[in-house]
Amino acid sequence: MEHIYRQDIYVIEQNQFDNKESEIWIYNEKNKLLFYCIRNNYGPNNDIRVYRDERRHEELLNITKRHKSDQFIYDVYDIKEKKRIGALQAAKDMASSFYYHMFDENNKKIGTIKENNIGINTIKKHLSIFPQRYDMRISDRKVATLKQSCNPLSDRLSIDFSAKPHTGIDKRIPIATSIVVSINDGKKNIA
Repeated sequence: MEHIYRQDIYVIEQNQFDNKESEIWIYNEKNKLLFYCIRNNYGPNNDIRVYRDERRHEELLNITKRHKSDQFIYDVYDIKEKKRIGALQAAKDMASSFYYHMFDENNKKIGTIKENNIGINTIKKHLSIFPQRYDMRISDRKVATLKQSCNPLSDRLSIDFSAKPHTGIDKRIPIATSIVVSINDGKKNIA
């Protein structure tokens, strides 16, 4: 597995000012670019392409939304390995809380990402001055925290894997899920 998937901290920054495309940059804790992601927001093909850098020479992952009107399911493909490595499904519970199920290549559920302050999430969603927080759980143990920043000029989401031991976790699916969380949270919906 490449070193870019072995980081303890990832910082996702999203361009808010372009409605045609969503651009995302993912950095390590030392502000070194690890991934560059782009998604066309219009048209039938709104796949998320994950590249090694902004030159777009080396595509690493492709996150493809399945075309089912009643479900928000995304398949994740590793371009180098030329195979589907897993999937994620966005959902909403009775408290209007968003969560995401993560699946491996055999469609076995491996974990979830869920907002952690359910009682005040509705208020937070409508007042962007409050940061969103998510817990990432794999095999029923918390392995990471996702935290949105309060900066009104940029959407930033940090992923912190450093609090708990996480040996053996393939971070490609959690990273792909975090990219979708970042895009959807920025839009305040799960489409």
